[in-house]
Amino acid sequence: MLPLRFAARTEVAIGVEKRQVFDLPERALVVTQHQASIYRCAHCRGETKAAFPEGVVSPTQYGERIKAAAIYLNIQQLIPEDRTARALSDLFGAPLICPPASWPGSKEGRGPAAVYARIGERVAEVKVRHLDETGFASPASCNGCTRRRAWLSPSIAPVKSAAQS
Repeated sequence: MLPLRFAARTEVAIGVEKRQVFDLPERALVVTQHQASIYRCAHCRGETKAAFPEGVVSPTQYGERIKAAAIYLNIQQLIPEDRTARALSDLFGAPLICPPASWPGSKEGRGPAAVYARIGERVAEVKVRHLDETGFASPASCNGCTRRRAWLSPSIAPVKSAAQS
């Protein structure tokens, strides 16, 4: 309904002006508690425990979205693990989980071995590679031995970026 000051006029609406405000929700950290019932057989005294959902392996852990945020801050923005954990605490109210044992990047399948395996697969796929052999002096050992010559043999292959795909 129009305010009284417009009621007597014969004006016609010709459009609408819109303005949007984007904002983050207030520290909306969602904690989901999973429970697994444990039963004991009255006859054999054996115990049976229900299974937790896939991926729920610790009494407390980060969920998938907060792990993605942690990996983004740590890997893409080059923020050290302890400062990333502090940022997650400050921004989302997430409890600090001490790295590296429970850090998302150290979980199985996300460690360096998986990355090296994927790089090897990608290099093996290409038809043209640049092979090089570079010598460098290795650091002296702890018992004071002289420095030795070591060799690094990289295999370099062109890889499309996401922008080129």
